Amino acid sequence: MNSNYLVNKVNVNGVGLYYECIGQYKQGPTVVFESGYGWALDNWEPIRAGVSEFAKVFLYDRASVGKSDKGNQSKHSLQIVENLRALLEKANIKPPFLLVGHSFGGVNVRLYASTYPDNVAGVILLDSCHEDQNSIMVPLFSKEMRRDYLQQFSVEGSLKEFEESLEQVRDRSIGSIPLTVLTASSYIPIYGCLDEISKRTCNAIFGK
Repeated sequence: MNSNYLVNKVNVNGVGLYYECIGQYKQGPTVVFESGYGWALDNWEPIRAGVSEFAKVFLYDRASVGKSDKGNQSKHSLQIVENLRALLEKANIKPPFLLVGHSFGGVNVRLYASTYPDNVAGVILLDSCHEDQNSIMVPLFSKEMRRDYLQQFSVEGSLKEFEESLEQVRDRSIGSIPLTVLTASSYIPIYGCLDEISKRTCNAIFGK
């Protein structure tokens, strides 16, 4: 196996978590990808090779997703953050980290950065969830769309655990950590100066 490509599954807080690590860069932060709700790490396939050309890349499947075990833990963000912290430690992936969170993953990386700010070099939010989305956005849906949206919460955590996660990140600040918000067509630096790895990661997501 390529020495720059590591695949493993380790026991973290009683559940087997699968991860992949690509690249052996010793300079700059490791780019840690946090997937959307119910998404396996394979969904990062279109960009991870490109990002690994200039940074070490870490991807993993949360409990009950992809190749990780189901486990009996809660599936809310507080538990997810503690699992990720322990997984990075067991995998010997040392900070600093550039956290990239998609959708529900955005909630998780915000909570991670506010809990362990000294370990985080930057945060990139890709079409991230917002803590008010279920109370403001969902009532605007059609009856059919609302049903489909709410029924999705069976793949990973429950709807209750998802909404607990939204409350867990509410009013949590990431302080002075550089933050970039990406939408379907653009990215906007919200706070702080982007380092070179952050810029190149954003460009890779947009295929530039």
